Amino acid sequence: MDYECYISELAYSKGLKHAKENAELKLESMGLLIGQVNTYNGKNYLMVQDYITAENQSTAVSVKFSREALSNLTEKFSNRQDKNLFVVGWMHSHPSYGCFLSSTDIATQTACFNQPNNIAVVIDPVLKESNPQDHIRVFRLNENDSRRYSEVSFAIIKKN
Repeated sequence: MDYECYISELAYSKGLKHAKENAELKLESMGLLIGQVNTYNGKNYLMVQDYITAENQSTAVSVKFSREALSNLTEKFSNRQDKNLFVVGWMHSHPSYGCFLSSTDIATQTACFNQPNNIAVVIDPVLKESNPQDHIRVFRLNENDSRRYSEVSFAIIKKN
């Protein structure tokens, strides 16, 4: 196992497309990451299989799901064929201001995605054009101090 997290090309491309569409409107975007925890040689790693989203209420510097979005997300998640997958985190965008977790992002991660294998993916669809290596980062909360976070090693994998 070379990485702590693997993101399918499908999940990545869906999240990037959503982020780019909203960036054109100067808005942030967000969605949920669907996947599973696997083990290799005694070490856990995360496999993100899909990205689902619903109506966002967003500005240039904030985003949340609308009230109506929750039932839509539940329906999308329930209708999945692979019932062994679960919500492993979230992806959201920071159009043109880089990949990091803001204090609001840390609060969201702490409240909603506080399990050891939960992640936050931050994508900057504007940076992708100018600096491909810096347009996406993966984070998780530190187990001993949920106010702090660490970057997670990851790879985007293509399906053969």
